Parts: sequence; C-alpha cells; structure tokens
Amino acid sequence: DMITLGDLDRMRVEAEIYETARQSVHAGARVTVTARALPEELSGRVTEVGRAVKQQSIIGESPAAATDARVFEVRIELDDTSSAIARPYTNLQVTARIDAAHSP
Repeated sequence: DMITLGDLDRMRVEAEIYETARQSVHAGARVTVTARALPEELSGRVTEVGRAVKQQSIIGESPAAATDARVFEVRIELDDTSSAIARPYTNLQVTARIDAAHSP
C-alpha cells in the first residue's frame, strides 16, 4: 500500500516556464491559475523559480506543441481563498499565467 500526505491548508502549483522567460519571472509575481475542472480562476504568487534547466514534462494539447523544450520549474503558492477552492483537486493539470511585468 502507498499513502501520500500533504498540507492542504496552503495549496501549491508547480509550473514550467520556457528558458527564454527565466529572466522575467521572479518570486512574488502574481499568478492566475485556470483549468477546465476548476469552478473559477485561482490566484497566487510565485514563491520560487528553479535554477536547473530541465526537459519539458508537460505537453500541450495542440499537435503543434513543443515536445522537447527546455524549461525551469516555478513553484506557486495559492492565496487562502484559492487554496480552499483547490483542495479537492490535487494533481490537477492547470495553466498558470504569471504576471512577469509586475514582478518585484
């Protein structure tokens, strides 16, 4: 048997950004998170931008989507209201829009 434990009080999102966007994204940047399964948009802030370049693990639905892109991982913490909405949706694939123009 296997069990997964986590802190559901503060929900987090792991996102990937293209390596060309790395210089524009910083901790504190506002983020909007959407998914078809979610009842509404969620919001949060970037808490960490990875330093290691990795191969893209999430592939878009479009047949023309890049499949071998190089990316950085970004960790996002949802605000309290969004965390409450997101609790039933662990491991959900989402789209995160990072407001890099307003990064601190």
